[in-house]
Amino acid sequence: ATPSGSLQQNIQFIFSEYDNQLRREKCMSGVKEAILRGEWCHRPPFGYDTVKRNGQRFLEVNENGKLLRKAFLWKANEGLTTEEIKLRLEKLGLKMWHQKLSYIFRNPFYCGVLAHASLEGEPVDGTHEKLISKAIFLKVNEVLNENTHGYAWSFDNAHLPLKNFLKCGHC
Repeated sequence: ATPSGSLQQNIQFIFSEYDNQLRREKCMSGVKEAILRGEWCHRPPFGYDTVKRNGQRFLEVNENGKLLRKAFLWKANEGLTTEEIKLRLEKLGLKMWHQKLSYIFRNPFYCGVLAHASLEGEPVDGTHEKLISKAIFLKVNEVLNENTHGYAWSFDNAHLPLKNFLKCGHC
């Protein structure tokens, strides 16, 4: 409660924050090195399981992943909508939101490519089992990009004339 006690507490907070930043820096450099080697060190995405063999960690496609492979093929070869694919997957026992399925279709992890914030936009080939080929992934994303969403963004609205910031020309 005294000024000197408050000073000591604040100094301890500063040292604790410094220690946390050093740990984060070391941890993130290790994560970046692992990802550059092609190893995914986070929780595996939907459709993969973590398996340990001989003390090493591997990512393998599980039963849900096999169904997702079918979904990618349906999208690429038949051009089905995401909603139609979702319904087909439900009939096979896999329930998920169509938004999640759309996210999965756009995730390059499933074709063997790692993308991570620590890589600063540079993709890396992963060592994990691929769910689909890069050609199928690109074809699926072409189909997704061709889809119209039925709405358009309009930033000008006559009913909201001053929705943006207004600056005075004299000040």
